[in-house]
Amino acid sequence: MLVADFARYSCVFVSPVGRGTMSAVPVAGAPAGVPAGAGVGAGVPAGAGQQQQRQQQGIPANVVYVGQQSKRLLDGASSVSRDTMKFTMLATVALGVIWWLYGTEAAITNSMVDTFAVGVDGWVPSDETATVARAALMDDLLPILQPDHSKQYFVILGEKGVGKSTAVRQTIKQLEDPRGVIYMMAPNAAASFFVSQLAQTVNYRKALNLFGRAWTLVTGDSDSGEEDASDSRWGRLQRKLLEVGKAYLTKHNRPPVLVIDAADKIYKEDPKLLFHIQALAKDGADSGCLRVVFVISETSAFEMLQSHSHASRSKIFLVGEIKDDEAVDYLVSKGINKENATDAVARITGGRFALLNSYASAHQDGMTNDQVLVNYKRATKITLKHISVNVTDDVFRAVSTGSLFEDDDSVSVEQLAQLTRENILTVNPCTRLVAFNSRYVQTFFIETGLCSSLCSRA
Repeated sequence: MLVADFARYSCVFVSPVGRGTMSAVPVAGAPAGVPAGAGVGAGVPAGAGQQQQRQQQGIPANVVYVGQQSKRLLDGASSVSRDTMKFTMLATVALGVIWWLYGTEAAITNSMVDTFAVGVDGWVPSDETATVARAALMDDLLPILQPDHSKQYFVILGEKGVGKSTAVRQTIKQLEDPRGVIYMMAPNAAASFFVSQLAQTVNYRKALNLFGRAWTLVTGDSDSGEEDASDSRWGRLQRKLLEVGKAYLTKHNRPPVLVIDAADKIYKEDPKLLFHIQALAKDGADSGCLRVVFVISETSAFEMLQSHSHASRSKIFLVGEIKDDEAVDYLVSKGINKENATDAVARITGGRFALLNSYASAHQDGMTNDQVLVNYKRATKITLKHISVNVTDDVFRAVSTGSLFEDDDSVSVEQLAQLTRENILTVNPCTRLVAFNSRYVQTFFIETGLCSSLCSRA
């Protein structure tokens, strides 16, 4: 009612009549005969002396006097304004503190340094039992994943299923604090998702430019120190990783390590992005502040990395299959009798963990060794037919002798690339020697009679 009544009287002035009172002149259309002392705030009735003063001053009788209650109303509004101002000031200070602790470039750098120090090992429960102990391999990986200094980046290369990723994760998990390693498996998704996931993994976020935004709101000028829209998220992340590397090196006296597993997935989705990551790896090696480690299975991605001048800073680390006797012990540990295990390793799996695990599952489902091998032979025939390569092709004879190299004139580059893509053949990245991709492929060609010379080696 106070607000509604006050709105009906728009011309308000201070009256000299009475102590602490105010008077208001009613506007046109105000109800006639409003008694003195009535109206806004139920004003205090005036005394006889005050009524005479009003009459002498010519103030109409229907003027409404606002007394002490109106004054209290105004005082209350002032109090609310003061409380609002206090709250605004406290909120501004709190936001400033939060920004200083979490939103500045320095705060983000410190947070990322701490994330590297704790480490991200990518550990999965299956790593506990996925492989046999490979102490020698882990000893070799240790200086790669926790170096005292770094002037190189590494490419860990090996066929699918030889245990590269598991060995890397196992090694990271056993590192002493501060570990200084962040491991990330490349996702099966678009390149933009990789950048977002990497930013999340390393705890990167864009700094809050509060002053720039405030300037924009006040002046309307968009040139407020904000980053150019053309500046890509990868560009910002790349610069920040190098900055974090320098900060980590200063704090812990050794460079941090970023492991990108399954980098061939990135190559398939966006070769240009893999090139940019390689540029980061070279910059980190040049400055000695960051080591990037690529884990790769497919030779196409490896060849792309090696074809660029950035490869001058790279070093290759090969991960091969485990020895046959170790593979037999592994299958025995899975509940397979030694006779079957020995035969399976010799003809089907070799020392490749992916094939060992697949065979173990098939054996537990009741399949014999011959039944498992028949399935692999059928798959090999289908693949050769699909790519229109005859099983009697001279390339397989040359491979069987162990004398075919990648640059041999007797085999076309296109055919060799096709056979390696289909996992029939493989090329050693160091010696460039061509070999059969797996033990069951080798067995397939032995049993055709084409590669009888291998029988004594098998």
